[in-house]
Amino acid sequence: MLENLSKTNWSDLEIASGSAETVPNMIRDLMDEDPDVIQEALIALSTNIWEHGIVFDATIAAIPFLIELLDGDATDDPAGILDLLAQIAESRDLEEVMLPPAHEYQFMPEEGETYVKDEQEMEWSRDAYEAVGKGLPVYRQLLNDDDPLVRTSTAALLELFPIGAKDSAAAMRDAIDQEDDIPTMTDMMMSLRDLLANAVMLDEERTSYQGFFAAIFEQETDPALRLGAAIAVAQLNAQALSQAMIDLIADAVINPVTYAEYVEDTLENPVHEALPVLLQLDSQLRTEPMLKAMRETTDVANARSLAVAVLVDAFGEEPLEGRTAQRQVQQGGVAVIYAAAPDVDDQIPLRTSLTDKQRTAVETILENDAFWMVVSNLLSVFGLPEQRRDLLDYLDDPEAFANR
Repeated sequence: MLENLSKTNWSDLEIASGSAETVPNMIRDLMDEDPDVIQEALIALSTNIWEHGIVFDATIAAIPFLIELLDGDATDDPAGILDLLAQIAESRDLEEVMLPPAHEYQFMPEEGETYVKDEQEMEWSRDAYEAVGKGLPVYRQLLNDDDPLVRTSTAALLELFPIGAKDSAAAMRDAIDQEDDIPTMTDMMMSLRDLLANAVMLDEERTSYQGFFAAIFEQETDPALRLGAAIAVAQLNAQALSQAMIDLIADAVINPVTYAEYVEDTLENPVHEALPVLLQLDSQLRTEPMLKAMRETTDVANARSLAVAVLVDAFGEEPLEGRTAQRQVQQGGVAVIYAAAPDVDDQIPLRTSLTDKQRTAVETILENDAFWMVVSNLLSVFGLPEQRRDLLDYLDDPEAFANR
């Protein structure tokens, strides 16, 4: 095991703190029988070959040995290695990173500020991603590991490689079929959902997985698992949602605690999971559940997300002429970002009139105390007053308020 580790000239490679000559010992420590030693090695590797989204030439050299440990069942913490490999793979999509003040990256110009990767670092990120991808056959075998944490970590890593989606998805589907732990099953199902969302697959293959998720929805009783299955169906084809699925997704937005208490980690915020799905549906299906949830939520994060969804539903994705709307729907959340065109002044004119639907949306947001606990410019980008008191006066007579 690791016979070739000493054949690499590590002193010629770099890590966050400088020379990579200490990396071989970190990797060897992953085979130690003492779990504390393994944990210390994982922490050392995480802060040296991966620094909050930055990887190095030593990272690329280390990856095959990490895969070798997984393939040879030579470590007592395969989940830790899988998580590290996932972090490394995800760095490919990060051009900018925010390093904490305590970072060890010696080339950082000023601590704690946003760091933009140079061309060499971006190349390392891409090469590291490809190196991690060479372990796909090894990772798929770990979907059947005895430890549920290993199974979920494996699924989370596999979802990052859509190029291997056909074989990975089949392996994940088989593993889900055999899974008897509900939280693990939900985790794996959501990873499969995200893998399929980014994969290039034939229509009949997508239809097959759509049926697989629909069967889970029909056959299982756990609310969070059923919600995850409905969301997975929607991500493959929102038009395939049954009325029962739509009702469940709407209920998750209105009564999120019902779902969050079942699976603490996987669906810790069902509102953020379900909102992107509602935004795909026709307005007659999505408007009332979002308004009801907006009226009732006391959670600040949920209030913010719901307000975004309610405003997008009422005003559309191009709120004002000259404003470019970019909608980002991310796993675990929904965010809508509006960026002004270069020739648009920051002083956005107020709207002088509202439709009945728009007025209802604004009134609902106005009445929710949780939304007003965080200062933002969300309302102003829709041409609305930003202060609560101003918004109240504005609703009395939008045109008069805008022209005063």
